[in-house]
Amino acid sequence: MSLVTVQLNHPGREKAFPDNTAFSNINNKIVRHWNSDKEHYRKFLNTPGRFIKSIGGPVQSDTLFFWGEWEGYSIFHPFENLKEPIGLHTPFFCLDRMDDNKQYQNTDPYVYGDRFKYAICSQNGIMLRLDEGSLILFGSKKKEGFVLDTVFVVKTNIDSKEVQTSGDTLFSHIYDNATLCRLKDVYKTERRNKHKVYLGQMHTDDPNYFSYVPCATSTNLKKQKAVLRFHWIAKQQQGHPYSHLNNRAPIDIWNEVTTYLLDQGFYLATSMDEPAIYTSLEAIQ
Repeated sequence: MSLVTVQLNHPGREKAFPDNTAFSNINNKIVRHWNSDKEHYRKFLNTPGRFIKSIGGPVQSDTLFFWGEWEGYSIFHPFENLKEPIGLHTPFFCLDRMDDNKQYQNTDPYVYGDRFKYAICSQNGIMLRLDEGSLILFGSKKKEGFVLDTVFVVKTNIDSKEVQTSGDTLFSHIYDNATLCRLKDVYKTERRNKHKVYLGQMHTDDPNYFSYVPCATSTNLKKQKAVLRFHWIAKQQQGHPYSHLNNRAPIDIWNEVTTYLLDQGFYLATSMDEPAIYTSLEAIQ
């Protein structure tokens, strides 16, 4: 096992709008369909959740705004100038689309529900041997710097064999379908592999070292992304994570990043509700 800090690059583009293959008008609402492209996308999202304004501060509840990944359905509210971000997404899950159709993209990392989860993205090499306390900085390499969307502190993991043999009893129906069913060959077929679902260490586990998403509320709304420009930020291309800063403890990196984000005016989302559930697309309100 390895206690490391990993900077993991994943795609950072938004899906262009308008696009008749990706967006539809349903009940006078613009719906972004479940992503079926080969590429993953980021979204500017809003959802109910819990957050803190400072380390040691009280946990508060509100609608949170953040950059992140949700490849499933969302209600889309375009902005007038369609510049980045091009609009706001409210995620939801559709029960009549609960199947194992692999053409839909998985959501990973998954930052909704009681605990962050990380199941597949670039899991190879050292990413299969992360010990409790390891730190993953998920983000995208852009011209303005490393655009951070998720700070993931490893708590524990569940290996693929246990997931394969558990049915759908370990996780929520939404996570099971939004992520694990999209990875059927890894987590739904009884075959040997080294993948695992990492579970994040949360604020309720350790209020001084926890997983979070940089966010804002309506009273402190920041549309811009959380950009890291530290000299130690690596310039690796997407999909090539590796450990670095071995001479510094992961918690020291966490403290530096967290202090910087709070100084920039971001809040820290400590947990977020899973997306709302609709019985069908026609039931959207």
